[in-house]
Amino acid sequence: MRRVPLWLGCLLGVGCLPPLDNDTVVHDLRILGMSMDPSEIQYRTHGDAGLFGQCTFDLAGDIGSVSNVRLKALVGDPQGNGRTLHYVFNGCPPTGTGLCPDGGGFFLASGDAPAPELDATWPLAQMAIDEFTQICAPGGPCPAVPLIEAFGTNPLGLCRFGIEFQVELEVDAPDGQVVFGSKLMVFTPVPDDYPTDPSLCPQAAGGGPPLMVNPQLQAFDLDGAAMPLDSAPLVSASFSHTLRPVAPSNGPQPYCVPNFSGGWTELPETWLFSAMTDVGQFDREFVGGAGSLLSDQQGPSTDLNFTWTFPDGGPGQTADLYEITRNGRGGTSWIIRHAQVTQ
Repeated sequence: MRRVPLWLGCLLGVGCLPPLDNDTVVHDLRILGMSMDPSEIQYRTHGDAGLFGQCTFDLAGDIGSVSNVRLKALVGDPQGNGRTLHYVFNGCPPTGTGLCPDGGGFFLASGDAPAPELDATWPLAQMAIDEFTQICAPGGPCPAVPLIEAFGTNPLGLCRFGIEFQVELEVDAPDGQVVFGSKLMVFTPVPDDYPTDPSLCPQAAGGGPPLMVNPQLQAFDLDGAAMPLDSAPLVSASFSHTLRPVAPSNGPQPYCVPNFSGGWTELPETWLFSAMTDVGQFDREFVGGAGSLLSDQQGPSTDLNFTWTFPDGGPGQTADLYEITRNGRGGTSWIIRHAQVTQ
């Protein structure tokens, strides 16, 4: 049986001891983030989209038209020296632990590559068509149907509030190290009563809500200057440094969600930023993200600065810096930068 990762157990409220060191430091093999593109799948629902979970839909047609989903993961492996990692993405209805049951995960994709970015393609369209149109002979074997299980167990979500599908990632290193991570794929219904007035809810070009996109930073600033993509600026370990995520002016997007009164409520995205490194440490792991489960912020934060220090030294090393942005709706992206640490 697989063991629930310590960070996940703590997040879910399971009893655990305080961390032995700073969570912003990447010591060994570690999954830092996961993303999907597209980050949201929409499907149309018709009829009663109220609170009774009764509606009609064409999942095979709508989801089957999506084609493929690109699965990506950000992985730190500072001691790996560029070794090749084997990774497998599996899918299942949400379990609450972040892990699919042993032997119960449905294979989505796999690959072999070194850190920091792992990439694979999930043929979601074909999977949806196969599941939603299959006919099993009485008493005969029937293929696994994880999508049907996820949709079939949540009628209220199916018709109005949305369905989540768990994507689990297993990363295996040549020395036997194994790490797990997971992320929820968002399937969003578009009922007939979605407002058509742009003053009430955002509108896509063809009507309905705009498709959610992964958040994209404008820059990751080091001491007031954007860090370059293709070079490593010098930083002194004798001083502290300030890093700050810079979102574009049109970054956080408005979106509408159904409410329990039968209407719709417009909300703004609240972006949550996290930072990690393999040299030195940051004063905190998260900034921003008003009301997020993972943030210590109680409201919109104007202080988006991370302070970078080097209590254990660092001169002569090249630091890898990871910034992960989450939009509070399921969208995720990241920036990777490097710096040369001097005395």
